[in-house]
Amino acid sequence: MNITPNRENPIDLIPEDLYYHDESYFSVITETVFYAKNEYWRPHAILNYADGVFISEKTYRPIAMKHPFILMAYPGTLKRLRERGYKTFSPFIDESYDDIIDGEQRLEAIFKEISRLCAFTDEQWLEWQTNIKPIVEYNYENFNSKTEFGLHSVEHLFAN
Repeated sequence: MNITPNRENPIDLIPEDLYYHDESYFSVITETVFYAKNEYWRPHAILNYADGVFISEKTYRPIAMKHPFILMAYPGTLKRLRERGYKTFSPFIDESYDDIIDGEQRLEAIFKEISRLCAFTDEQWLEWQTNIKPIVEYNYENFNSKTEFGLHSVEHLFAN
């Protein structure tokens, strides 16, 4: 939504982006890797040579914005976030999709959860926001306290 002719790959965060977080209850993150490489609908694109969890700025943006999210990503990505010290939104968001290996079934489960949330009444949204507030606050503090982001040395890739 924030792609413009002058901003083809908006990996940064600019003031105009704040609107999308202010005017929505949650984010739907479409991470770089969703399908396994052996699933025939996986596009031939970046990172097509490997399977696995890949957490990019797309996931960290809503954390930095104190925004709850549903993560359309490779199975186990929410688990990896929890291993990195973040909290996710279960039971307020049904995150069972993170355990579904088949991409199409995982996508269906995500759509089902989005539909459930979008059917909330105003009262349900107020209760939901109250319940998830401690989680987004915790994640924000956790994100801002990080000095180590799990990056590993790449020296071994350049051995003679």
